[in-house]
Amino acid sequence: MTKRPKWLDRPERNASEHIRKAKGTGRGTSDAMHDVAFWLSDEFDPWVAALEAIDKHKDKGPLIAILKSEQVLPHAARVYLADLLDRYQLKKKKGGQSTAAYDRTDADRIFELANARANELIECGLTTEDACNKAARDFGIPDRGKDGVSMLLDFRAGKRGGSARMKKRRT
Repeated sequence: MTKRPKWLDRPERNASEHIRKAKGTGRGTSDAMHDVAFWLSDEFDPWVAALEAIDKHKDKGPLIAILKSEQVLPHAARVYLADLLDRYQLKKKKGGQSTAAYDRTDADRIFELANARANELIECGLTTEDACNKAARDFGIPDRGKDGVSMLLDFRAGKRGGSARMKKRRT
């Protein structure tokens, strides 16, 4: 940690008061970085606030929310995010690990392949149900229940639990 220079503590140089005034008057006496960081453009305020929430409160919620939003990630914010990741040691949570959002479980991989095959069969003129049943048999996907309808139809409809939950995490 860098030591604070002694000249900043002299009474004639009240640095914190000058810094507060530099960003803008009328904002109160907030110590939030985005309120006192006069060197940053206001477009970075949400990003700086989200990164500061991690640094000060170990709260990653604001950063996750802004990353999942439609907000543009400016280059400077990308640099600040890289700095944050560089300063922290990332650790996995204890217990069973869920599959990363960019990966697929083995079951989902088979469903994706079978779904692609079903799409090809539908383009060749088969009905959706017949195409799904054939693709499911080809990939070893079992029927669900007495009606003999393939679990692949559930997957295509977004009704397969694990696949639906993972799809929600990806969006």
